[in-house]
Amino acid sequence: MIVRAIIQARMGSQRLPGKMLFRLAGRSVLEHVVARVRKAEGLDEIMVATAGPGHEAILGHCEALGVRCFVGDKSTERDVLRRFVFATADLEETDYVVRVCGDNPLLAPELVGPLVAAAVKVRVDYVGYRLPDGTPAIAMPNGYVAEVAKVVRRP
Repeated sequence: MIVRAIIQARMGSQRLPGKMLFRLAGRSVLEHVVARVRKAEGLDEIMVATAGPGHEAILGHCEALGVRCFVGDKSTERDVLRRFVFATADLEETDYVVRVCGDNPLLAPELVGPLVAAAVKVRVDYVGYRLPDGTPAIAMPNGYVAEVAKVVRRP
């Protein structure tokens, strides 16, 4: 089983433009996220999916970090799901993808590994965490978890 993590990152945030390259404790937000994803178990590769104005800065930053970067077209700038789908379309021999929000520098790598292990062991289409009230954890602003989805190819 091949499992790849895709970090969603763009510079065009309306609330905080350029946040991906803001410095926190001497490193960019994106660098913190990449470092945390690298600590997660069960991943074969980490890549970043970006789009929109400023994507060149993210592309250059990914190169410096040694992470592959997918640049989506204009239609994917505000459509996160579309950018994610387009990024995975180019990933041959990928069984599962782990979706990570790029603006989550507090991602808990120790929670990502069990998600990957569960998806691979049971071979389900989707695995994610839920909060005690049933809300999907990925929908919460806390930003410390990810989700895993099976890659489905068209025949």
